[in-house]
Amino acid sequence: MVAIMAVFGTLFASDTSVDGIWYNFDSSAKTATVTYQGSSYSSYSNEYTGDIVIPATVTYNDEEYSVTSIGNAAFYKCTGLTSVTIPNSVTSIENDAFYQCSGLTSVTIPNSVTSIGGGAFQVCSGLANLTIGNSVTSIGGYTFQACSSLTSVTIPNSVTSIGKNAFRTCTNLADVTIGNGVKSIGEFAFANCYRLNSVVIPNSVTTIYYGAFDNVPNIVYSGTATGSPWRAKAVNGYIDDNFVYNNNSKTELRACFVDVIGEVTIPNSVTSIGDHAFYQCSGLTSVTIPNSVTSIGDWAFNGCTSLSTITNYATTPQAITSSVFSDDNKYNCTLYVLKNSVNLYHSADVWQDFVHIEDLKQSFMVQFLDWDNTLLSTEEVEEDDAATPPANPTRAGYTFIGWDKDFSSVTEDMIITAQYELGENTNFTIYFNDNEGDEILSNEIVLKVPAAPEIAGFTFLGWRPVASFISFNTIEIEAVYEANTPTSSPSIYTNSANPTQKLIRDGSVYILTNDSHTYTITGQKVR
Repeated sequence: MVAIMAVFGTLFASDTSVDGIWYNFDSSAKTATVTYQGSSYSSYSNEYTGDIVIPATVTYNDEEYSVTSIGNAAFYKCTGLTSVTIPNSVTSIENDAFYQCSGLTSVTIPNSVTSIGGGAFQVCSGLANLTIGNSVTSIGGYTFQACSSLTSVTIPNSVTSIGKNAFRTCTNLADVTIGNGVKSIGEFAFANCYRLNSVVIPNSVTTIYYGAFDNVPNIVYSGTATGSPWRAKAVNGYIDDNFVYNNNSKTELRACFVDVIGEVTIPNSVTSIGDHAFYQCSGLTSVTIPNSVTSIGDWAFNGCTSLSTITNYATTPQAITSSVFSDDNKYNCTLYVLKNSVNLYHSADVWQDFVHIEDLKQSFMVQFLDWDNTLLSTEEVEEDDAATPPANPTRAGYTFIGWDKDFSSVTEDMIITAQYELGENTNFTIYFNDNEGDEILSNEIVLKVPAAPEIAGFTFLGWRPVASFISFNTIEIEAVYEANTPTSSPSIYTNSANPTQKLIRDGSVYILTNDSHTYTITGQKVR
């Protein structure tokens, strides 16, 4: 049977058989596509049987055509097909091309092929040997799904994406090598590949979609071929540093380095630790779980044979099953928890099985500030220990009387501020300089300083000398204030409580006049 179609001026001959293979011919491009017989591929499910060799060229009506494609559903449900030879002329294998060809045991896809369509080899249960050419750039969704005899596959560097469900439920697939060009692995691409032993995920991969390795119970690797291994029941999500997360929000930790050695601190963004996340991480010796974590999945730390310390900051113990930790962990590890939570862990399911549960001493940051919020010292202090204050600060016109908080037993981060009261005797160091600022003589003088007047709406800043009033035996010191609300204060302010006192604006501060205090300095020689 021969049918001729005209599409946009190009003549196609469809359903034409040459030497037992059916083609669609493009008379304009002189190309041929292998197809099924008739108008519906489902009616001819057993048309092709035995060993099929597709030629690179085919002669039709005395003209030569290049076979460039294996069309949609061309060998659909040809269960009697045992082998197929694909020539180097073929550039594409379309959707469902070999769907459910259960008798097909071996396929070599030549280097000429650039794309493999969705479902192209789906449910080819007998397919055990597969070679993918090095020009293929994309493997479509469901392409090799349920190829139950397939044991190994090498994806060439030319491939940039592995489609959704591409190898899903290839139950005997044990070894997969992914080329360095792959950027994304689709949803459930390797899900239910129960025998999968190792996957080398190259650094080119930027996205592993949800469920890509669901129900893969063994080792899954990420990084280079010689390092960066991961172990997890399901590695799918966002890879960052030592962990695999559900996405870039990093709320669920799904996997970590298999070969991680030493201590692991789980980030505060994490709210849940997934199943098998640290399963059999034999090099892990210490783990810190933040208070943000509210759930820990089954087998999460089981098989961590070197684990010796577990620090859990959760105030309320997470509900966990007995599989989360090995019995050896429960007998040999020290579980550190917050002091007020010790009794809760002793009575919680599974956690109570730990033989060694101890009080965790936290560290807190203590800051000492002066009256004007100047930082005097910072110290990290262990819980219940006393902080060490700095040397007593000084403030002109005031006497230091202590600190505003008790720091003898620190139980939280603290800010402690110096406290003062107006003093009567204050030590001043008075420096005498020449015109160029070079110090000639300095002495510490004990002066009788009165209490600074309190003026409503103003804050007393301290005392300062009046340089123009310094003589051989006297010095005048004036009180300096700052307006609490500068925009509403006049240039000259009279204290209503004491009309003889006036505040005169001097730049950004105010000086108290008509209440000056002069002090006599005796026994000094000024050169």
